[in-house]
Amino acid sequence: MRHRALANAPATATPRVLGSVTRRENPPVPLRLRAARTLREGGVGHILMWVLRKICTPMVDFGSLAFFARELDGGLPRPEAASGISVGWALPGEIDRLVAGYDGARSAATLRERFRNADRCIVALDDHGEVVHCRWVALRYAYIPECGMDLVLGPGEAYFYDGYTRREARGRGIDGAVRSFIFHSLRAEGFQRVYSFVRGDNPVGLKAARRRQRPMQRLWYIRLCRLTPLVIGKRALGLSTFLAPGIPQDAQATASAGRD
Repeated sequence: MRHRALANAPATATPRVLGSVTRRENPPVPLRLRAARTLREGGVGHILMWVLRKICTPMVDFGSLAFFARELDGGLPRPEAASGISVGWALPGEIDRLVAGYDGARSAATLRERFRNADRCIVALDDHGEVVHCRWVALRYAYIPECGMDLVLGPGEAYFYDGYTRREARGRGIDGAVRSFIFHSLRAEGFQRVYSFVRGDNPVGLKAARRRQRPMQRLWYIRLCRLTPLVIGKRALGLSTFLAPGIPQDAQATASAGRD
């Protein structure tokens, strides 16, 4: 697989065809199967937390976020690839295909707003040209909904989020190929570090992040009904900072990193 630099996909470029937008509907997973999978992946402690959250929701939402980092230096491993998968940058004109890639879980309006915020989208395509994975990279700031806070990115830092692999494409090494693409592309753009986070109730995601990034810190949160959440933990992440929503203009002006 050939990795392309960010500069090869300017926002004004003519959209390329990503493939069919035919959606394969995935039947819902029964609750007992989800519980069994949660127990298998996370152990007894994890299943207890899962049950407690089910009981408390929607009155109370609580949990933790584990933040990870990758230094984009000379120690970066060689690019990874997944068999039958190509990875590249999507463009704003491909919204409908991105919605299909999320199995309809993200609206077109949400994805358009991300592009307007100068976030960039990475897609993985199967050998039929269908979008089987989507993930986003923020270069200035990003909203962390669980904490109700904005992460204002420091100089040379980026943040990737909202990775989703369609069920039929899981287990093919796509996550590793996408992370590798992000690391090498951002390094070519002059970035020095990239962050991500995984919810504490996602053992599979935590394991995947630890393979290619180093743990940085955890934030704990608790939200009663729709009130502002209580957040416990350090409010800085490297050169980046967690702030209440509504970032001042001077903070936004200094938050962009690399060649945007």
